[in-house]
Amino acid sequence: MRETSSAISPLLSSHYDMNPDQLAIISHKQGPLRVIAGPGSGKTYSLTLLAMNLLLCGDTTPEGIILCTYTQKAAYEMQDRLLEIAHTIGYTEDLSHIKIGTIHSICKHFLTRHLHHTPLGNNFETLDQFAQQLLIYRHLDELCEPGMLRFFREQWGSGWQIAKKLQFLCDKIAEEMIIDKLVQAFPRPHFDASSDQRTLASLLPQIYLKYTELLRYANYVDFAHLQAYAYNLLQQPAVFQAIAQHIRYVLVDEYQDTNYIQEKILSRLASATEQHNLCVVGDEDQALYRFRGATVRNILEFAHTFPTCKQVQLTINYRSHETIIATCNQWMEALNATLPGLAEQLPSVFRTQKTIRAAQAPEKARAYPAVISLEARDNYDEAEQFARLIYELKQEGRIQDYSQVAILLHSVRPFYSQPYIEALGKYHIPAYCPRARNYFSQPEIQLLLGCFAQILHLHEADFTPEQENFQLYLKTCREQLTQSCQHHRDLTSELHSIQEEIWTTAEWSETAEKQLADYFYRLIFTSAFDAYRADKHALAGLVIFSQQLKTFLTSFQHTNLSNRNLAVIQYDFFHTFLYFLHLDGVNQFENPDELVPLDHVQIMTIHQAKAC
Repeated sequence: MRETSSAISPLLSSHYDMNPDQLAIISHKQGPLRVIAGPGSGKTYSLTLLAMNLLLCGDTTPEGIILCTYTQKAAYEMQDRLLEIAHTIGYTEDLSHIKIGTIHSICKHFLTRHLHHTPLGNNFETLDQFAQQLLIYRHLDELCEPGMLRFFREQWGSGWQIAKKLQFLCDKIAEEMIIDKLVQAFPRPHFDASSDQRTLASLLPQIYLKYTELLRYANYVDFAHLQAYAYNLLQQPAVFQAIAQHIRYVLVDEYQDTNYIQEKILSRLASATEQHNLCVVGDEDQALYRFRGATVRNILEFAHTFPTCKQVQLTINYRSHETIIATCNQWMEALNATLPGLAEQLPSVFRTQKTIRAAQAPEKARAYPAVISLEARDNYDEAEQFARLIYELKQEGRIQDYSQVAILLHSVRPFYSQPYIEALGKYHIPAYCPRARNYFSQPEIQLLLGCFAQILHLHEADFTPEQENFQLYLKTCREQLTQSCQHHRDLTSELHSIQEEIWTTAEWSETAEKQLADYFYRLIFTSAFDAYRADKHALAGLVIFSQQLKTFLTSFQHTNLSNRNLAVIQYDFFHTFLYFLHLDGVNQFENPDELVPLDHVQIMTIHQAKAC
């Protein structure tokens, strides 16, 4: 303990309390380190103090540290924590030279700096998941031969569902780095009547290679290939030397949520030093993103990858009541009962053995029913009991604000969340559920779409039977426009002006390279949108709409609007772009500086809770 303490800067030890396990982490200087950090155990606290201790002890300069985490929000929190520590102890060096971010943002930084060593050109576009799916959908006939499309329709259904499945599989191929193995195993497409799985595997190499060529031709990169290009950069000796010359330490949070290629990237960066100074922090019990390709093996097998690594467990929970911790331990231990004998035969293969302890002694903990269970007939009955409980907690002064309460659901789609929103509403309790994907139900968005439907002369007869729900939704938008125009003459005038500008232009001319975004700004500055611009949540919704217009421009390349291409833009915008956006749903804006509005009960998934 004395040797460990001497490795800690006095500036830190005099300002911050550290338990023995935290001390072991913060004093670490050399070689790989794996930290299994239970919930509420101070992992971010330990990781940021470790980074600061390395700086204070002269083991590195700020540019020698890469600090990586899973979400941008967590990266901002890390940055804030470091600045707070620096302010507390009087550290004055420039911390902006520390590379803090997600793996994707760090990879993009490398690509931008060494672009000429990649297949990308200047001003490349990074596609989000929806834009990626849209790209595949619009080029299905190029990516897939007719027989392939027939097979996929039998397996997956509509063209949009095929595009979503292919997007997932192309990402998986890139992230698992298996294209060479697939090509070797399946050099040409083959339809195997005895195995749909083998048929699919044989079709994927050709589709994937065509897809990557499509990305290169359009100067696009998706998130999976952002990592693939970064990994390839790190394999080029001269480029790796340029990137790695200042790197001394790679510190990674939420390591249980990394995938295969991310592990390879992080390990390669850590090889910048002979000692492989790679510190990973995580908890396999909190591995929530396997559906996105993350593999818990990375943290469980870290000691096999780096046999000399130091291992520390953080098991003291500073956040929760002892009853909650005991319930959690009991629940996780039940996992062993589902794998009889394996826990003893294969220790640490499925999870590390640990028991989380409460920081506060039982006799000092407040006595209250920290864990209760509800018995209900259905979701609506459960929601009613929940709402009544929250109401009574507020009435009795057990909570001061409804934002002190959150409910976690399997999904927050309206089918799951609406019973709770309605039950809370009966007790006049506001709910906050920005990821219910009900963005299109917001009145400012409906009014905007009503405006664009009129500008582009949308015809209801053009919709297909499967688009009936979207057609009915647009009818509601147009009805709202009609009502709004009755009270806002300037909106009516602006719409007529825009239509006249488009439709009276000579057939051969173009309207000064006007785009949909130009009309968007003209519309939202009419009096019909005054109240929406004054409301921060509605204004945020309008900002999201402007971002979607940028995605539309990127995806369809309609750089100007004229009467010659109006029908094409109308079809692409409503029948393809907006239809699929509406079908999949869009989340509302979430303010990163405001976890939840005051006096609102937050309704979220466990994945959202993990990111909070």
